[in-house]
Amino acid sequence: SMARRLFEEAIHAVNYAKFRPSYPRELVDAILSYCTRHGCGRQIAVDVGCGSGQSTALIAREYAKTVGVDVSPEQIRQANAGLAKIADAVGVSYVVSEGENLPMASRSVDLVTCSQAYHWLNWDRFHREMNRVLRSPGCLAVYGYGLPQPQNEDAKQLMGELYGGTLKGYWDERRHYVDDCYRDFHLPFKHFKRDDSMNAVIHTTIGGFVGYVSTWSGYQSYRKQHLDCDPLEEFRQKLIEVVAPAKCDTPLETPMTTVAPLFLLLGIN
Repeated sequence: SMARRLFEEAIHAVNYAKFRPSYPRELVDAILSYCTRHGCGRQIAVDVGCGSGQSTALIAREYAKTVGVDVSPEQIRQANAGLAKIADAVGVSYVVSEGENLPMASRSVDLVTCSQAYHWLNWDRFHREMNRVLRSPGCLAVYGYGLPQPQNEDAKQLMGELYGGTLKGYWDERRHYVDDCYRDFHLPFKHFKRDDSMNAVIHTTIGGFVGYVSTWSGYQSYRKQHLDCDPLEEFRQKLIEVVAPAKCDTPLETPMTTVAPLFLLLGIN
């Protein structure tokens, strides 16, 4: 039913906010130094596909006004709920909107960021909208992370089997862009530059990692088609066997480290 789907989306939005990896400060610094080098202002930033607002919070303190937009009302609700937790939330607002049709005046925006969402957009429409809303000079920064890999080799293999085995065929066809770290994308703007030098190191636990895997879209679509079978049960058990110490009372709290490759694409209007 519709209500059930909305409920599932609400749960997914909460989990998404809780488990998604966060980006290192050096990524923000790389964006800002590029903006400075090309003379972009620091008045208004827009974060497209902002989800629960993690990516918006990254840049919020650097700009006088920051607007996060997402097509999902549930994600925007989460983002607004999270505003209270951001110390420097001055000037931050969230709006339900398409990235290709922003609620912004022409030539009003200094920076548009798009984290882990560019592959869902209609690129021609989005690029036209960037030409409209960005000041001259204004910056477009598209970034994200590839698949976080556990440092534990056995855990890495288990994850590979789940990702490319059990869930094969359940991923959206656009997912491969993320797996490829957007290597075939080229932003049609001046001074185009890509930076693949950074990684996100994520310190989590077995429970946190299983929680992250539960936010995978491939897992979500698998579950919709197999209501009576949850591959995460077995995955969690096997993970405990290879990562947790023997006879441990709280195996889900066992620390785990994963590393995700970051990619950053930059251009100037």
